[in-house]
Amino acid sequence: MSTKFLLLVSCYLLTACSATAKLDSANEAFINTDIQAITNNLTRALWREQLQWPKSCDDGVSHITKHVDDFIGVEVYDWLAGQKLLLVTCEIGPYQQGEMFYLETKQGSNKFELIDFLQFKLVEDAPESLMDNKEAALYYQFKAPLLSGKLYVDNDQGIIRNDHFYRGSGGCGVSTTYSLLAPKSEQAVKAEIVSLSTKVLCDENNVAISQWQKHSENEYSTWPVFK
Repeated sequence: MSTKFLLLVSCYLLTACSATAKLDSANEAFINTDIQAITNNLTRALWREQLQWPKSCDDGVSHITKHVDDFIGVEVYDWLAGQKLLLVTCEIGPYQQGEMFYLETKQGSNKFELIDFLQFKLVEDAPESLMDNKEAALYYQFKAPLLSGKLYVDNDQGIIRNDHFYRGSGGCGVSTTYSLLAPKSEQAVKAEIVSLSTKVLCDENNVAISQWQKHSENEYSTWPVFK
């Protein structure tokens, strides 16, 4: 497993470069190496410098970084078509965590795009701007790069599943499965919803997600939109 990573890698392996080297540096700075192998050599600050994630992503793990100097919170996966998928940890809670996802646009490009995900929340928890639409549906839809829940990544199938539970023991919430593919052209990377299941009420029976109510695109596309 090898890929092209740039000046940032050679800086760390040779310890002779500025920490501000960019992922889109000149092509001559590329070297053949394994991103996974050098991940632990990159600090969180350097990953942030390269990917430019929002400040809120660091705020959500500040209770960790204050006490753990070497916390990185970045995972690297081999994805379909040979490109890399980066997972950046932005929230760590007792039961669920929040991640942002960056997909390499194509194998060896070293250009990573932040992914937006179509997500769903209960209308009763909607922002004030949706107050007039609260009778339209149980859920509203919105797009955001942060997935918060119990996350599962299947790099063989190109699948990401997010189980967002309403309580720590599970049994109720929203389960969304996405297919994440690299674009065939200059179009933006898009996460397509493969399946959506919900259970509103949290009762004593922890019903398996396979038994939750399933929603089709024809249904959830009519739910109120928060922008």
